[in-house]
Amino acid sequence: MAGWGFATRYARSAFAEALPAASLAAARARGLRGPGLLKHFGLLLALPLVWLLGGIVPSLLSGSVIVEEAFDWPGLGRLMVHAVLGRDTPLAMALLLLSAAAVLAAQLLIDLLYPLLDPRLRGTGAEATHARD
Repeated sequence: MAGWGFATRYARSAFAEALPAASLAAARARGLRGPGLLKHFGLLLALPLVWLLGGIVPSLLSGSVIVEEAFDWPGLGRLMVHAVLGRDTPLAMALLLLSAAAVLAAQLLIDLLYPLLDPRLRGTGAEATHARD
């Protein structure tokens, strides 16, 4: 829950920064109103929020270890603590690998969402480089 305070402060800051943006003024000048303007404005806000939410995944995983052990809840976090304390190396390594895979999957999802949200990032890969040659 502590991360939500940071996330809302970050979202408010991104909102305040994007509100007077030149691209938003240009969109208004082109005649965008209502849902079109909201979509344009939402894309400006989506990039920092996607980055932030993807960065929260490691905190959620480490927080689950603390919360599950403190409140005696069954889960992977508590299993990790008991595996480490019981010197069950294969289980601890498997859980560590699982959490590393979850973090990597979240980062991959962010990398895949960025070009969908920001058209300026489309076509910047190797295929675009070869097409220009």
